[in-house]
Amino acid sequence: MLQAPDALVTALDAHVRRFFAGHAVRPVDHALRDGSRGRSPGFRVLEAPPEQPGDCWTYVTIGCSPGEHPRLEFLMTAPVSDPRFADLLAMAVAYHRDPADYPLDLGHSLPIG
Repeated sequence: MLQAPDALVTALDAHVRRFFAGHAVRPVDHALRDGSRGRSPGFRVLEAPPEQPGDCWTYVTIGCSPGEHPRLEFLMTAPVSDPRFADLLAMAVAYHRDPADYPLDLGHSLPIG
């Protein structure tokens, strides 16, 4: 996986934490290409818990676009906390960054197996 510039990753991380101020935002390990779980250099998925019971958990990518593709980050909401949501976002990022594929854009889909 290509690495996003450290300054960009730091700025995006700070932005997400400001937006979810008062929430216990934390990085979540995701599935790596070798089958293990962890964090890729220059990329992370942050998880923000809901404000009130019954609200959704939010998962946000940080450092998805290293610069040559359109600078996108991915976000998803879910009714429960589950590391598989971080896996899905990491999969979308891997597909978006793959030089053999076109970057993801509005209306695109990807195979998840």
